[in-house]
Amino acid sequence: MALLFAVIRALLVASALTALIMVDIGVPDEDYWSDKDYIIYVALGMAFLSYVPGGLAQWYLRRNQAESAYKYHKNIQASLSAALVEVTENTKSSWREVGVHAFWIRKSVLGRRLVNIGGVRLGATPSMDRPAWKRGKGVIGRAWSIEDKATANWREFHEINRALGKEEWNKKEHEFRFGMSWNELTQSSDYDAIVAYPIVNLSTNEIVGCVSIDGPLSREEYDGDKVGTVIQQLAQAVLKAGEPPHYWFQQRV
Repeated sequence: MALLFAVIRALLVASALTALIMVDIGVPDEDYWSDKDYIIYVALGMAFLSYVPGGLAQWYLRRNQAESAYKYHKNIQASLSAALVEVTENTKSSWREVGVHAFWIRKSVLGRRLVNIGGVRLGATPSMDRPAWKRGKGVIGRAWSIEDKATANWREFHEINRALGKEEWNKKEHEFRFGMSWNELTQSSDYDAIVAYPIVNLSTNEIVGCVSIDGPLSREEYDGDKVGTVIQQLAQAVLKAGEPPHYWFQQRV
């Protein structure tokens, strides 16, 4: 739609400028234009019309896009909030300690990566500085690569490997390190247990995203059926919401 407006505007401007230039240089001759002043007004009117209605149309289009993106965001946040409540009701964790997030796979020139499309965390921590999650990276990247639920007692994992030091960490296999660098490991010190689950488009059997839950969950809790059911239902809710609108990506990514 935006391309159509741009083409119409270009045609109107080109036509108006052509007419004005012909008048200015007297083509085909000055006598030809002596009684055709109205053409100048028509040309100016065309130039005016190319911007005012076009601008209004673009404003209307962007408003609709913004409304669509807002509705999508609100829908995702509602699903995440419901999942957070379910987790706290079925575990010993406080609502201040649990985080719930959703990610969608986004293609770029650097390859496919998981883009955070929503999150609910009522506490201040934990948090990482815009990590680039790819297939096999982090617990959510692991869920993507194995196409199944992935779990980790991250606090224990972090403490053990932080104590071993950077040199030993870099010697370990990529899969063991969850695809993470030493600096990324050190930034993840505040995380406890992490559970991630892939979002699968059943019509194409394709992984389109992942959802995650993190908090001070025991092994029995994060490997148990209750948390497993919550995260599966969350994945289904995000899949039902669908891919974020293009305008949403433009504003956020």
